[in-house]
Amino acid sequence: MFPNHTPHHGHHRPEDMDHRRHQDRWAYPPRLPPPPIHRAGWELPPPPAPRVCCRHETEVHKLNEYIDQVQMDRNRQVGSMKHTISNHVLTSDDLAQTLTNRDNTIIQLQKNLERAENILKQKDIDIGNYENNLRSLESQLESYKKTIEKQKATISEFEREREKKRESLRLEDMKFRRIAKVEVEPEVQAPPSPKIGWKPWTEVIRTKYPTFKTTATAHFSTFFKSFKTEHKIEDVNIARQGFRASGALPEEYHEMYIKAFEKEFGTDSLNFVRQKERDENDDSKDDNRKLIVWKEVIKKGYPSFKSDATIEKRVRYSLADFLKENCRLVNLDPKPCLPNGNSQRQYLIPEELAQTFVQWFKELEKEGFKRPEKRKAESSNESNKKHKKDEDEEPFALFDLALIDTKLETVKYKKVLEDLGVDIKNKKEFKNKLKIWLTLRTGEEFFNCIISFEKDGKQQTTFGIPVTLIEEFKQWVANDGIF
Repeated sequence: MFPNHTPHHGHHRPEDMDHRRHQDRWAYPPRLPPPPIHRAGWELPPPPAPRVCCRHETEVHKLNEYIDQVQMDRNRQVGSMKHTISNHVLTSDDLAQTLTNRDNTIIQLQKNLERAENILKQKDIDIGNYENNLRSLESQLESYKKTIEKQKATISEFEREREKKRESLRLEDMKFRRIAKVEVEPEVQAPPSPKIGWKPWTEVIRTKYPTFKTTATAHFSTFFKSFKTEHKIEDVNIARQGFRASGALPEEYHEMYIKAFEKEFGTDSLNFVRQKERDENDDSKDDNRKLIVWKEVIKKGYPSFKSDATIEKRVRYSLADFLKENCRLVNLDPKPCLPNGNSQRQYLIPEELAQTFVQWFKELEKEGFKRPEKRKAESSNESNKKHKKDEDEEPFALFDLALIDTKLETVKYKKVLEDLGVDIKNKKEFKNKLKIWLTLRTGEEFFNCIISFEKDGKQQTTFGIPVTLIEEFKQWVANDGIF
């Protein structure tokens, strides 16, 4: 509207710069001062009275007011537009920054997504590797299981073979013991009684009642235990020969125990004293006969014999027949000599038959401790055989005899060890190993490897190495021998 007009800022107002007011400053009414500030308790002055102007002045005044109003509206619009523009500028900057931040966030998320995808791919690869490893381990486990089963089968087979070898070696050892002559060992004396003056409680009762026999052992044993606990007596068990061990009492308690026993059970009780029932026509005198366990008879009468569990078992098979046949010859009842399953569990030999039993035992040893039924069968077969002598059969008999007398050419093992310059520390263990080695190498010819010789007036035996096995024996000594 005013092209040459430049708005001024500061205390100058735009309406003061109007050129029309400066052209005729007296044509306009004077500007009224601003109304005073209203304060509490003050009264405002009355407004000035309207000035009476002419018509021309009134129109000019209205026109100026309109112009002022238009100018004020324009200025207000310009100010609001400036404010809006500034707000829009700020908003666009914020939007640009927000978009930039969002783009950066999207880029970062894309990178994170790619990284996560790479991690997932690596995890998939690792899982695949783990699955492959698991399959390989499962296959190895299956192969190990199969190998273990094979090894178990091999071990069981080896155990069976070892048991067979042990059985064969045991049988060979029995033959060796029967054939080899062993030095006479000194008689083993029985160990002394653990307690002097102590006796089994049954023997204590028999000192006053010789015919005492326990018919109901449960309450007798219970009473003995209570008596021992009451008097705080030490636990000592003593066994009579051929009987089981039973509780014993010291000498100072013998009389006290007999009195307590009589008070508890009474002297007239059948459970306490039982007289031995005998037949009036029985003339046997075995009451005072001394009976000895058969092993003790062998130890005294045949001390050079060495027994084992197998031999004892075979002897027991024949003992009953021996006792039944020989006890009646000396007017003895064999029943007390046989095991009864209660207190007596051993075969007992009467003292009168001790020498007869030793001779019978030696004969049984020569026969190889065979069972009674086998001996009877062999004796019947021998009685049924008819020996015929024919000239045509004589060469074969001589040939068989030559086979029996033929022995291996052997050298004493000590001589071979001396040639090797080997000194054996544990000779007993070495001889046991050598015996097994010779048995495995020679088989049935093992007994031909036993050399008998006389030294210091005594007959002794040793092992000989076959000439054909000397080199193998040297190698075995070098690898597995005991030095």
